[in-house]
Amino acid sequence: MNNTMTLHHSSSSNYGTKKYVLGYIGDHSGILNSTKQWLDNEKFTIFIVNNPVKALLTTIQKQPDLVFLDLAILGSNGYDLCSLLKKHPKFTQTPIIIIASDTSFTDRVKANQANASAYLNQPLTQEQLLQTIGHYLEMPI
Repeated sequence: MNNTMTLHHSSSSNYGTKKYVLGYIGDHSGILNSTKQWLDNEKFTIFIVNNPVKALLTTIQKQPDLVFLDLAILGSNGYDLCSLLKKHPKFTQTPIIIIASDTSFTDRVKANQANASAYLNQPLTQEQLLQTIGHYLEMPI
């Protein structure tokens, strides 16, 4: 099931006219839902894919500016999906952030080998999420 939602912000911003598309692949999207009041709905749209089989095709179709990839739904196949996306010509420069509950060195190495832009541990805080979006999209949030 794919869900698309617009995220909201409580104040206006002056950082351009581009509407950013954020992708979330996973089923633990609660932190994204709780963050919607902090993001400007004129600047951000998010899509959520909670079906691992549809994740690659949907992400290629939507062409997000940033992807959050939650290993909770994908397990070790999440690294493969990350690697596949990073090899696709449209995603070589797209930040892909792996989210996982495992903090092992081995998993961080796997994320690095898959060319993930970052590896964040669950549970995510709103501050971590906002800082990550701002950092990788090079914009104030």
